[in-house]
Amino acid sequence: MKLSYLALLLLQSTAAFAGAADDFHARFDAELAQNPKPLTAESEATLHYAAGPALQKLVQAFSLEDALKQGSALDLSAIAEGAKGLNAAKLKPLKSRALTLVLLPGVFAEFIKNRAFEEVLEKESAFQTEFRAAVQAAKERGEPAATDAVDYVRTHGSAVPAETAPVALDEIISVGELTVEGNPVRVVLLGTPFGSLESLGSSEARASLFTRRLEKYLTLTGEQDLAFVGYSRGTILGLEMLAEAKRSSRPWLSRTRALISLGGVIWGSSLADDAVANEQAPMHRLLGAIESTIDSLELIPARASVAKRTAIFTRNMKRWLALVGEARHETKLLNEGKNLVEEARTVIQVDPRSPAFILASIWKELGLLKFFTGYNANIERARYAFGELAASIRELSTEARVAWWKKNTLPKGVTYYALTAVMANPEAGPFEKSVFSNAFAYGSGSYDDVMLLQNRKDYEKISALKVNDSQVAIPQAVFLPKVIASLNPANRGLKTEYLGVVGTHHWGLALREVNKMTGGQQNGFPREALLKALAGQVMSELK
Repeated sequence: MKLSYLALLLLQSTAAFAGAADDFHARFDAELAQNPKPLTAESEATLHYAAGPALQKLVQAFSLEDALKQGSALDLSAIAEGAKGLNAAKLKPLKSRALTLVLLPGVFAEFIKNRAFEEVLEKESAFQTEFRAAVQAAKERGEPAATDAVDYVRTHGSAVPAETAPVALDEIISVGELTVEGNPVRVVLLGTPFGSLESLGSSEARASLFTRRLEKYLTLTGEQDLAFVGYSRGTILGLEMLAEAKRSSRPWLSRTRALISLGGVIWGSSLADDAVANEQAPMHRLLGAIESTIDSLELIPARASVAKRTAIFTRNMKRWLALVGEARHETKLLNEGKNLVEEARTVIQVDPRSPAFILASIWKELGLLKFFTGYNANIERARYAFGELAASIRELSTEARVAWWKKNTLPKGVTYYALTAVMANPEAGPFEKSVFSNAFAYGSGSYDDVMLLQNRKDYEKISALKVNDSQVAIPQAVFLPKVIASLNPANRGLKTEYLGVVGTHHWGLALREVNKMTGGQQNGFPREALLKALAGQVMSELK
């Protein structure tokens, strides 16, 4: 029986898609063989899975609803079974001998001590030395590219003037270097300084900021082939940057080869949907509490008496402590025998990478513990900051992401890769219990694991999707070419490739720890090897 033309196209598309995924996993295997800490065969086998037939079919879905339905029928054991025998591809030779990976961080990045791919960035390299020297030389010449403004306050129409601080470019852009098959690969992280609030707010505004800094970086270091690596919300920022670059014909776009989505929120997150639309959801209540708290904060009238100032300050402090108390379910915040200021300082001294500390850090950074200095301005800043927080979460919803795809057009000279993670649930059976015990994928009982395991279970309850990494599920984190084309015909023909699954949780994809534990547990996922394999994949497919 003859195949129809459409069926033939589908088969050819699937074969090409599977080949790219197999090639990437072969590269990852090759990098793992060089891992400084030897891996056992069992631990290596559960670190990553090439995309089997079920995942290939999911990516070819004609609608987001169909992709979600297919995803709900999958679990980690089915993915592992479908991947058997697929990681044996022969490596293609590199067609390019140079590449720069541009890392785009996720939401709240500024409040996490470790940078994305800290393992790479913390190492001294020749490129670090070269970049610092280029920045210093440009500063001495008084060139604009040597520094950039860090927006600590953006009040948008408020009476409070905006405050910006010029910072040397090498203080807000971190660089490192990898060696991939004997070739140097630059790694560039577009950072978000602590307290800048640049990890929150409108993706369009933040993409504009990152574009400005990227162009300053290129002014100092010259033209180079670029591949964006968007982690979590960073994928949204990368897509925004590319869509704007196409609209305005940015010169660096012609040298941009790829965008790689790592656990990216391409089609939204069920957790964000729950927070935005489900009135019974804890996050929905927390968002409501944040907004109502900010609305209730009082300004201090001019020439108010000390007694009145004290009363307003005390009422505002009580409202804030109630908000923090709602955010921190796991720890008792208020200690008996302490006054309000002491209680607030206790909150701020908790682990600086905990979710509660994010709220407390914003409060402290904005000066809301200062009784006499600029108190009203600090309140205005808080209103802006928490408004940005709420906006960030809403942009992660399915509704917001679908709307974005309808109105934006992406450049077709870029390859769009997606790599997803799936978190194991040790209560799901022996296989997933064994996977969860892999010290090269999780943190051996770290607080991150405990916290995200609960998120992973909640995600499944909310969405019926077992194949989630605790923050986003596979169908929401892959490029769906037929869906993209149906939402905006101008995007028909984009080159998209799904690279398959890695076996860790959402944070483990890019971060070795978010919440520090006294036992020193960290996520052991081989992120440097992952980054090398991704760079090699892009370099092997360049024309």
